[in-house]
Amino acid sequence: MKLLFVYNSFTLGGIETLILRLSKELKEDKHEVSVLFFSEKDNFNFDLLSELCKYASVYYWNDLITIPKYLKTKHPLLRLQFKITNKELLEKVIHEVDYIHAPDTYSLLFALKINRFNVKIPVSTGVYHINEYLINDFANHYFGKKILEILKLIGSKNILFFNEISREVYAKEIDPSFVSSVVAPIGVQLSDYEDVVLGKRSTRVVSIGRLTAWKTYNYFMIEVIHELKKLGYNFFYHSYGNGEKLNELKEIVQKYNLEKQVFFHPSVNYDLFKETISDSLLFIGAGTALIEAAAAGVPALIGIENCDEAVTFGFLQDTSTYSYQEKQLPYKKTRILDNILKLYEGTDEEYARVCEESKTRAKDFDIHKTKELFLKMLEKNLVWHDNFKINNFLFFISIVKHFIVLKFFKNKKRSFFDRL
Repeated sequence: MKLLFVYNSFTLGGIETLILRLSKELKEDKHEVSVLFFSEKDNFNFDLLSELCKYASVYYWNDLITIPKYLKTKHPLLRLQFKITNKELLEKVIHEVDYIHAPDTYSLLFALKINRFNVKIPVSTGVYHINEYLINDFANHYFGKKILEILKLIGSKNILFFNEISREVYAKEIDPSFVSSVVAPIGVQLSDYEDVVLGKRSTRVVSIGRLTAWKTYNYFMIEVIHELKKLGYNFFYHSYGNGEKLNELKEIVQKYNLEKQVFFHPSVNYDLFKETISDSLLFIGAGTALIEAAAAGVPALIGIENCDEAVTFGFLQDTSTYSYQEKQLPYKKTRILDNILKLYEGTDEEYARVCEESKTRAKDFDIHKTKELFLKMLEKNLVWHDNFKINNFLFFISIVKHFIVLKFFKNKKRSFFDRL
């Protein structure tokens, strides 16, 4: 089998590390993997990229088109408007490809553009984040309409869900046939953590991940540290990762005078993950990083996405399926502060038990399970193609509107292209 991933960039994130792990697993099974990126690689994590190149052939969209230099750093979707001129390279990219997997909205659009040269290749996508295609707020937006049209064309056999609640919501709100789509875990390489227990009853709490709007726990942790300080506890919160909310979060830290207790660090290389979370009382977060922390024996406290309170579902082992961070889940919520204090004030034996329970729960997210279910999804893929073309003028207006929203309205209005 020959598989082509189409994706935006290669920074340290959940989808990126999943592409890397799946590429490694598939190569070990004698499959051939290629990856086509459609953004500038200046901001790539080059250690991660170097690792990927061991298992996959890597290509770049800029080599397929002729684009003015001043536009190369602009919004990646602008590249869609340029005609593919390097047909020889395109033929090399898609030669004998059996499947194309595009993990998100933008990737899907790029995959459809190259697949117009060979409509016999099945194209699949994945719901890696529950809000990826839930665009009700933009149902009348030109781009929103087109994305929903595509999603309904894809069908249940060509879409992969990474937890049960996402599949349930999409079947209810978009297409009932999605109830039969494959669900797979966001896989981690458990062999990296076999004999490791990195948790420690300390005053250090850590997060790793992009600082974005839906990760409201980043905001609440500042408030929690402030509340703990008022109670006489001197805890420290270390958050690693860049993102559009960084300056806003720093301003809140200054407001509470917590500069000596709350720290925002740059992103860390994947090979430093264990070192970064070592000796932490707990990890708070979501996505793959939460599972990795649990696998490393650091109690993994769930950061509920888009939550409007400083609460949590508890630790990863307090859940039982692949769904653990979506606010629609029916799990009991408890205060983040209470969970921190309970761990900190418990006995060494109680803390060790939580660390071991974390490691055990993480086994449900083994990358080998992900690979098997991913291949199952591909085997069922059907060939389909979009029967419409994006209207270039309306596309251009949508992009312009996006930049106007960003510049003049900031947080007052959301842009379709900035919705996650």
